[in-house]
This record gives sequence, structure tokens and C-alpha cells, in this order.
Amino acid sequence: MAIVEILLGIFALIGGVVHLLFGVGGLVSFNGTDVTLGAIANALGDIFTLEGLVLLIAGAGLWTLKRWGWKLSIGINIAGIITSIAVLALGSVGAVPPLIISVMIVYYLSRKSVRDLSSSGSRMHSKDAAGSNEQQGR
Repeated sequence: MAIVEILLGIFALIGGVVHLLFGVGGLVSFNGTDVTLGAIANALGDIFTLEGLVLLIAGAGLWTLKRWGWKLSIGINIAGIITSIAVLALGSVGAVPPLIISVMIVYYLSRKSVRDLSSSGSRMHSKDAAGSNEQQGR
């Protein structure tokens, strides 16, 4: 799941930066024409760039089994669901894949075994650190 988060972060970051620098991308309606909502599309470039950074950080937290990584991942994916629904309401078909992916990630991360893994990962690292401190004291 950490790899998926990191890949999503890279894609969002690239998409946001490309949109901000070159004005390429934006919203596409269901009939394939561009939606002319310039101010909203520009704001989305900023949001995608920020979302990409947060996804990269969340992916790193998940990779190391940190509890904050799990919480950050849940939060950014819930925000992704909300923004995807908003963009979908504006008529952009491009919001469907991110919506599906975010729902799947939240579902997977909400499973008890995954929640417990991130919780035990933090405790496991703490126990390892305490154990190595005890060994150094001998």
C-alpha cells in the first residue's frame, strides 16, 4: 500500500506541477470537451501539487509502519474522495479513477489487520530501540 501511495503522490505531483507551469490539463467533461473553469482548474493544480507531497509523506509513513503514516493516508484519501466527488459534480469524468482508488485505499486501510499492523509496527520499533539500549548498557 505504501508503494501505491508513493506512486499516487508522484503522479499527483507531476500533474500539479505540469498544470501550474504549462497550463496543461484540467477538467474534462463527460462528452470529452474541456470544462472552461479557469480559476477552479488553476486551483486544482495547486491542490494536486500539495496532495502529491502529502501522499509521498503518507507513503513513507506507511512504508515504515508508523501510526501517523496510517492516519495521514486515511486523511488524504478521504480528502481525495471529497474532492473527486466535487470535481465529478462539475462534470469531469477524470475524477472517476481517483475516486475509485481512494475508496479502495480507505477500505483496505480501515481493515482491522492493517490498522493493527501500523499500530504494532510503531510499538515494534519502540521495543527494538528499547532492547538495543538495554544491550548497549551491558
